[in-house]
Amino acid sequence: MAQKKTNKSRRSIFLSNYIRIILYCFVFSFHQNTSQSQWLQQNSGVTNDLRGISMININTGWICGDNGSILKTTNSGINWFSLNSGFNYSLTDIQFVNDNTGWVSTRIGGRIFKTTNGGVNWLLQFETFQSINAINFFDTSKGWAAGNGGEVFLTTNGGSNWDSVDVTGTLNDVRFLNQTTGYACGIGLYKTTNGGLNWVFQFIAPSQLISISFNNISTGYAIDQTSYRIYKTTNSGMNWILTDSLNDCGNAHNILFTSLNTGYASGDCGQIFKTTNAGLNWYPQLTGTSTFRKSACFLNDTTGWSVGGNGVIINTNTGGAIVKVMQNTENVADKFKIYQNYPNPFNPSTKIKFTNPNNNFVRINIYNIIGQLISTLRDGYMERGFYEVEFNATKLTSGIYVCEIVSNSYKGSILMTLIK
Repeated sequence: MAQKKTNKSRRSIFLSNYIRIILYCFVFSFHQNTSQSQWLQQNSGVTNDLRGISMININTGWICGDNGSILKTTNSGINWFSLNSGFNYSLTDIQFVNDNTGWVSTRIGGRIFKTTNGGVNWLLQFETFQSINAINFFDTSKGWAAGNGGEVFLTTNGGSNWDSVDVTGTLNDVRFLNQTTGYACGIGLYKTTNGGLNWVFQFIAPSQLISISFNNISTGYAIDQTSYRIYKTTNSGMNWILTDSLNDCGNAHNILFTSLNTGYASGDCGQIFKTTNAGLNWYPQLTGTSTFRKSACFLNDTTGWSVGGNGVIINTNTGGAIVKVMQNTENVADKFKIYQNYPNPFNPSTKIKFTNPNNNFVRINIYNIIGQLISTLRDGYMERGFYEVEFNATKLTSGIYVCEIVSNSYKGSILMTLIK
């Protein structure tokens, strides 16, 4: 009798577990719970190394790379299509100032090409026989270029004519804050206050400076190539201090600040580091790639792209933050709706639910009570579904916050109370 009870009990446990598995599989068939890097790979369609990117708005941008590769998107990178450049050079940098007008530079031959029809056709404007590593245009008329010859080239008529000014050594980057004030870096770092006609030496690093970024007239950053040292100035370049030396697995390639506090640094092995406190601390992000990250372009603190080795393009709409999203595609309402967060009040995290009736772009912003943007949880394409997004407010103080969700045809908001 005892043995029969035992066998019956085992069968009951087995059936119970089997039912749980079946139910779990059924639930999982229409629920997706993700917690992953928010750097997502986009399909470039090429395997050539990519070296420059220029986005003029959330939808439209161009990328350049080896073997004359020029790619264009008109839908935020969901699709990239190749433009026939008509040449086979290794392209180093690209910049567009509007939908039609842009320039691209080459390594071999030091050439600059211009387009006035969005990249359909390119016209050779300039040739210096030294690699041009960086170009920077202020508008359709005024621009600068720098490269291995130790010269900065400048134009005031859209590239029809170029003048050269000797600086020294190899120059890896050139960036202008306005029409008169700019910086160039290489073996040393140099500054001009008269549009590039004269350059003044500022400081020299142990290895070549590979990239520079200024977020206002006073505050700027530079990163050296071989040791990931980051230098900062808060007095327009009069003094530079070493702020950090990042853990690297090779060379650094790029530094870019998107606002006073937020910046990104990238390099070999797919590395991207981020700071949110003006360069005092940097932390690595999960990028999902191991290929070098040569160049980046951000439209704001959270929405950006990074390009590099083997044709790999990655994109983030969350500043590289990890966001947990649950999607349910069953019984989706026929209209957009945002539900009250739960729990509310909350500490330190809460969940925000909403329905997205169509495949479209969705932006989720968090504001404080006086309307200052605190965080962007999502800014990109989302498929039709019922979503649950987690918001973590560990670093925020107690108070009332506003969650605003905007789609192509909807705008709604809720109030959330954080109590610590």
